[in-house]
Amino acid sequence: MHLTREHSCTILCLMEGPQPHTMPRDLLTTWLTSALKYGRAPAAELVSLAEAAGHNKATLWRAKALLGVESVRVGFGPGAVWYWQLPVRDAGI
Repeated sequence: MHLTREHSCTILCLMEGPQPHTMPRDLLTTWLTSALKYGRAPAAELVSLAEAAGHNKATLWRAKALLGVESVRVGFGPGAVWYWQLPVRDAGI
């Protein structure tokens, strides 16, 4: 995942940890939404960032499920990469 200015604030917020009265899942839900709002990102990198900031992997998975984040595999064999993306919304066309 290439970090941009848009991501830098969300990563700093993630590393700061929960604010008073903020559940870790809520913090990760907000961060994950922000990290994926411009498109998919490698799942391994998202997990590594969350763990490096001291967050539990299980909490990240709960936030992922709550948002309905989709896992998409790109490629085949050992070179395949799993990406996470926000659900594609039907435009009603």
